[in-house]
Amino acid sequence: MARSVMRRTVSKMLVGAMAVATLGVGQAVLGGGVAAADPVSQTVTTSNIKATKTVDNPNPFPGDTVTTTVVIERDGGVDRYLRDFTDYPPAGYELQKVQANAWRGGPLMGAWNAPAQFDGPGSQNPSGAVKLWWTDHGTAMGPAGKMAVINKGVTLTFTYKVAANAQPGPRNTGMAFNVETFGSTQVYNPLNQLNLSVQQPVTNTTTAVTVPPTADKGAPVTLSAAVTPSNASGTVQFKDGNTNIGAPVPVAGGIASMSHTFTTDGSHAISAEFSGSAGFSNSSAAGRLVQVSTPDPSAKESATLMTAPDNATAGTSVRLSAQVSSTAPLTGTVQFYDGGNPIGPRIPVGNGVVGIDHIFSTTGPHQISASFTGGPGVRGSSSTSQTVQVADAPISPGTGSLGSLGGGSSTFGS
Repeated sequence: MARSVMRRTVSKMLVGAMAVATLGVGQAVLGGGVAAADPVSQTVTTSNIKATKTVDNPNPFPGDTVTTTVVIERDGGVDRYLRDFTDYPPAGYELQKVQANAWRGGPLMGAWNAPAQFDGPGSQNPSGAVKLWWTDHGTAMGPAGKMAVINKGVTLTFTYKVAANAQPGPRNTGMAFNVETFGSTQVYNPLNQLNLSVQQPVTNTTTAVTVPPTADKGAPVTLSAAVTPSNASGTVQFKDGNTNIGAPVPVAGGIASMSHTFTTDGSHAISAEFSGSAGFSNSSAAGRLVQVSTPDPSAKESATLMTAPDNATAGTSVRLSAQVSSTAPLTGTVQFYDGGNPIGPRIPVGNGVVGIDHIFSTTGPHQISASFTGGPGVRGSSSTSQTVQVADAPISPGTGSLGSLGGGSSTFGS
């Protein structure tokens, strides 16, 4: 069939860009929604082209990662060549990466375009759409063609992250592609058999940040955040004022920590923002001050080792202790912390060993640490955090309804 005749025939079968809200003439739809926890797919066909879009997680929580896979195939008939493809992700989905697996001819006949990436741009525009194209090196067709060869199979993989502030509710997704010799771009937006939504987080969280009260400019210190409950899934972004410190840190066992080096003197308000996933809500920790100063070149290093029990009972006193060591005479104080909250007063170091008796008032994991401020001739230091699991006080025998049986003063055998 001559190309001009084929174009006229195909154009009668397509609605092109007008197929935005409904299915157009010549477009068959297969697939549809399945169980909420399972991937969902929808297939569209037009002329001899079949395109299937699969979403691996149709009902994510904010913070979750979602992978969308698109497979474009030729279903018999003449060869087809893909010029460009646009993915329309649901609102609030942030692109992480794109991968393409597409056979392409040229510049050598029959050559693979390993790893079969696209020409451009592979980025998300302000409206949220992600467009790829294969036409930077010309649009010649045939064995040495430079466009994606559909009859060899085209697989596109888009990885998104649901924004932490994404509002719960239903979502739509769609796609569009431009096939060489077709009269117009094929637009399927929305794909109305994909039942997508963003779920409301179901588990509330709290976040506390732990930082040393003082730090030397140019010397690394540890910033730590404790997220409750300890099985919370997500990441923590540390901040110095309104400025992000590095990349988000994954939470493991309720803790996220990172090493950071301050480059300026003065007070730094360090906070932490937890972005939950898998049903955990977001939470944030208020800023805590770190006083940063240029160190005395002659000052000696110090080390702080904290000791705390692995387990404790709410309402019962336990001993927290810290040992500070240095080659210089020790001056300064030690502050104990529960998460980011100070425990008791600052304690003069004295001979290097300090301790405090503490009563936990709440159950669950508590992140306990100690920080030495330093002083003339000696630099400050901080211990690593230690988890203390605090349990409820056990119920004493005899306090139930039968307790009076053993509570009398009678003496047997008298």
